[in-house]
Amino acid sequence: RTLTSANAVAFTDDGLEVAFVAGGDLWVMDTELREPKRVTNTPHDETSPVFAPDGKSIFFVSEKGGKTDIFQAKRSNEKRPWFLNSSFVVEQVTKDGEYKYGLSFSPEGSKLAYIQGRGNLMVADADGKNPKEVIKSWNAPSYDWSPDGKWFLVDFNPE
Repeated sequence: RTLTSANAVAFTDDGLEVAFVAGGDLWVMDTELREPKRVTNTPHDETSPVFAPDGKSIFFVSEKGGKTDIFQAKRSNEKRPWFLNSSFVVEQVTKDGEYKYGLSFSPEGSKLAYIQGRGNLMVADADGKNPKEVIKSWNAPSYDWSPDGKWFLVDFNPE
């Protein structure tokens, strides 16, 4: 099987490595040699990859077991770049099974935000623990963090 497109992408802060979803799985590669390495190999879809602010992990959403939760992938060898690792450690972060997408970290990296359910804006600690509902909505908004990470710009009609 040859994959020719990706539907979600995230870059490291230096722009030299990329995480992306292709064929429903999470992949990583560098932006020069472009030799992708598969992080997940599952029968369910992964979406919404985002590098943690420290670059040591990738958070993403997976539909494992028919439920949608946030997972975290780490390199087996942290001393090597993502694309030079041949295996990865994947851990489940949330366990509520609610539909999630649109992961993003606050500018200073202390919080993780995402949309849950039909449109609730959630904020959790950077490790994905202690989620709190910020906005309850039936209409999924687009959102962005303020530069100081204390506020959100929320648009309920993003077109």
